Amino acid sequence: MDLGGLRPGEVAAVEFVGRPVLVYRRAAPDLAYLKKPADASLADPAGENMRASIEAAYDSSASLVWARLFLVDQPRLEKTPGRSQREEFLVVAGWNPATGCRVALNPPSKRGKKLASFSDECGKGDFDVAGRRLRDDGKAPAAAYNLYIPPYRFEGENKLIVGLAPGTPVPELEFSHADLYRGDDPTHDLIIAARYDDARTVEKALARGADVNGFREQDGSPLDAAIIGSRIETVKMLIARGARPTGRSMRAAEFVGRKEVWEMLEAMARREGNR
Repeated sequence: MDLGGLRPGEVAAVEFVGRPVLVYRRAAPDLAYLKKPADASLADPAGENMRASIEAAYDSSASLVWARLFLVDQPRLEKTPGRSQREEFLVVAGWNPATGCRVALNPPSKRGKKLASFSDECGKGDFDVAGRRLRDDGKAPAAAYNLYIPPYRFEGENKLIVGLAPGTPVPELEFSHADLYRGDDPTHDLIIAARYDDARTVEKALARGADVNGFREQDGSPLDAAIIGSRIETVKMLIARGARPTGRSMRAAEFVGRKEVWEMLEAMARREGNR
């Protein structure tokens, strides 16, 4: 990205590995805010929940690839005041780690005293100019996760490159999707299995009574998970077993660029609407 035309207070977006990355050029009030000591308005000022948030990335639509990418630069930058390589620029993944919903820049008139610069478009969280999660009404959220930091680097004054530098290895994770199964919660296991295209466990979870339309706030539904991570055969199988798409399902298909799934769900919605 050429940052030369990005003015203070503006944000630009670029797609990387199928997901949005936001680049925000901080204005003078933002820089002054970052010089102040962290206070009680921040849910995780020191980044203590970083590992849990990366595990959540693996346990969500962010996928294995993104969870590993967050281990490149985020552990180091999490401990810096602005969570960034340059004070002037914030570079973050463009979704809320706790919900998967996109985040957007708030206009200055809506930021309030806490400088809530970014907000989850689902209305589930606010973040400051360093991408740090803000407390809700003085209470820390159940998943107090700061915005993710993708790998990136600068070349010269205005050139930003999102991605790995040549020769940089991608760190391995210390856990796998098998670690996420619970055994005593077949619906949870169905969602995880659908997300990681584990067809055998999908069948086992359904046989154990998993709710094919079960919904979890952070995970979505089994169908949502399959749309994100499984072959279309698994998506069709869940629908044949009674799974019903929702608006979130359509957004998931659009978000990860699965045109064939989106068209199938749209056709289903038209048929049901004509009944």
